[in-house]
Amino acid sequence: MAHQSREASLIFAGVLVAVSAVGLVAVYLLMDGCMGYLTGEATLSAESMTAPMMVITHLIPGLLPI
Repeated sequence: MAHQSREASLIFAGVLVAVSAVGLVAVYLLMDGCMGYLTGEATLSAESMTAPMMVITHLIPGLLPI
């Protein structure tokens, strides 16, 4: 009985850590967008939108016409 209670506590603690990590990332991205809007600068979110296309064009050079 005590072993199951300890296991449930560890699972609960792990879920709390995971939820708080997701919340931290969400707040970071929201603040990044807010600060970028207020300062008029490019945000990390806006820069990361072009990153996958840059990787694809690097791997497949003939994908986009020059």
